[in-house]
Amino acid sequence: MGVDVSTAVTQANFACLKGKGYNFAIVRAYRSSGTIDPNAVQTIKNAWNAKMAHVDAYIFPCAKCGNGPEQVSTFT
Repeated sequence: MGVDVSTAVTQANFACLKGKGYNFAIVRAYRSSGTIDPNAVQTIKNAWNAKMAHVDAYIFPCAKCGNGPEQVSTFT
């Protein structure tokens, strides 16, 4: 069981989720507005620090903002 988040989530919140049986997190890293989510990096770190078994990130590409691969490269 896992959680998909698109806002800042603290390590304590992830630890609480883990205690309720959640074992993975998927974090929004890029917004459909064409900007990097400023909460993504810390939220990913918080999930790992709370001992989630798996942590992934996803992007919402912005079609009108340009090339999809460039948007991925911007985040990585």
